[in-house]
Amino acid sequence: MSPAESSPGAEDPGLIVAIGEWVMHEACAHARDWPDQVRVAVNVSPLQFRNSGFQAIVLQALGRSGIAAERLEIEITESVFLDGETHVVAMLHRLREMGVRVAHDDFGTG
Repeated sequence: MSPAESSPGAEDPGLIVAIGEWVMHEACAHARDWPDQVRVAVNVSPLQFRNSGFQAIVLQALGRSGIAAERLEIEITESVFLDGETHVVAMLHRLREMGVRVAHDDFGTG
């Protein structure tokens, strides 16, 4: 099932935040077994990224897995900026300060 089919159904009831948390933890846990120079990229929905607990989820996933923050890459789409950029820019700075990389996913499609 593609994200185009599964994500809208999950976002309507707010399930995407819980699903995204699980994915973040699972991705980091699997990356623990990879070579240290390999990063793991996790696609994050705008709802998940704007969630007030997002940074805590990232910290928990990194802490539980034991991987370095520099090995995690968060993928966001431009639609994350649609509901105001102040919070988003602050979150981007906090992630960067932690060492987490942020990539722009699907540029120009949103």
